[in-house]
Amino acid sequence: MAKIVFPSENAVGTIDSTSTQVLREHALTLYARACQPSPLKCFVFTGFEVYANPGANSVRLEYGSGGHYAIINGSMISFDADINLTGLTDNTHFIYAQLTRDGNLATTWELVSNITGVSPTYSVCLASVVVAGGVAGTPANAVHSPLICTGSYVGDSAADRLIFLGFQPKQVEIRADGDTDTILIRPYPGLGIMRFVNALQYEVNGSDTYAHHSIATQGFNVGYATSAGFNYTGTTYYWMAYA
Repeated sequence: MAKIVFPSENAVGTIDSTSTQVLREHALTLYARACQPSPLKCFVFTGFEVYANPGANSVRLEYGSGGHYAIINGSMISFDADINLTGLTDNTHFIYAQLTRDGNLATTWELVSNITGVSPTYSVCLASVVVAGGVAGTPANAVHSPLICTGSYVGDSAADRLIFLGFQPKQVEIRADGDTDTILIRPYPGLGIMRFVNALQYEVNGSDTYAHHSIATQGFNVGYATSAGFNYTGTTYYWMAYA
């Protein structure tokens, strides 16, 4: 058995006179109390790193690379052997773990991909990878958290640059290294982008060069402008994304 999902209608048999279905649901309940997953949350708790297969148009999940646990709409998934996804065409592919369901019950899960970046139903995004000349490049693995995740990037003065997270954040805060100016990006219409300078808050208007920053399906966009942009070449920017 390579792929594992629970609760699942496929859990049969008993352990110490207790069905494995009951034991797994009890384990999921304990896990839920620890990290508070919900039917609306899909994220990787640990593991599920995607690797490119050398010289091939395929990627894999490695069982031996550590523990692997993810939550997809209230179901926990894992695996106990390497899993390959083959036949990727020359393009940018987004890699997902997707539940297979029988009615309202999850039975297993599959490793799938698309080139749109729109997450399939009952799935969690694991990585993006560029395939060129029939060979998969180094995957950009998603950044996951049930609540808040953090990271950084170095500016490259490129317009509309996607900072890949693997999910659409509720909001993002960005601050340049050594600066006091923070940008708050929200996806909600009408709220726009906020600036925080020395603890004072300003709303960015539509003509401001900051206004082209945006929340994206799999992360957030930053761009470069001569007067502002939070993407200057060589500058390090630190971000905090709310899942």
